[in-house]
Amino acid sequence: KILSVILTNECVGDPDEPWNSANFGLHRLLRDWGEGDNFATLPRNATNAGPNEANWAYRFAFTTNTWGVPGGQAGVDYVSVPSATQFIYDAGLFYTFGPSAKMIEDIQRWLDSPSENFGWMVIIQNETQDFTARRIASREDVFDTPKLGIDFVPPPPIESARWVGNQFNITFTAPPGQTYLVQFRNALGSGTWEPLAQVGPFAQTNAVVVVDSVLYTQRFYRIIVK
Repeated sequence: KILSVILTNECVGDPDEPWNSANFGLHRLLRDWGEGDNFATLPRNATNAGPNEANWAYRFAFTTNTWGVPGGQAGVDYVSVPSATQFIYDAGLFYTFGPSAKMIEDIQRWLDSPSENFGWMVIIQNETQDFTARRIASREDVFDTPKLGIDFVPPPPIESARWVGNQFNITFTAPPGQTYLVQFRNALGSGTWEPLAQVGPFAQTNAVVVVDSVLYTQRFYRIIVK
């Protein structure tokens, strides 16, 4: 269960003088895109995108996979409402997005459904304002790597899983103050996780035994924090 999220980036480049400060938004992406490894050897310069790398017009360069409109289209390529905003003014400084409820929602979504994780797009809130472009360090920058900080409640480990008579018993220790959902599905890599039992919250640490009937040749279980 995700409790708090912050994203810290370093601005490593700004326009020639006079540059303008501006608000930037962190928008959850809705479609996949290609990551490149090009490196600009001179400040404020860039190199052309290689095959399958993202650029202004294409999610994957040299393919037919374009953005909805050049630069990305709200509602098609990314969520129009930002998950967090930050005022960025000068290069050489670190800027933090969050914590915010929508960033928590995004990370929880990606944790529960990894196939939806396309990351965030950083977009200036007013693209008609001149001299507001910024260069943000990527994860390939060994000195200024972005950092994602997550505060979370881990699920309790399953302490035992045993076949007893005609039933299957799952045992775990539930710390206080949280609700736990035990789920199952019949295949490890596919299918929908179904609810088996919901327990808690408890006023104090409690030993929990969840029972399932033995009717299937195989079944997989997990515990999540609600």
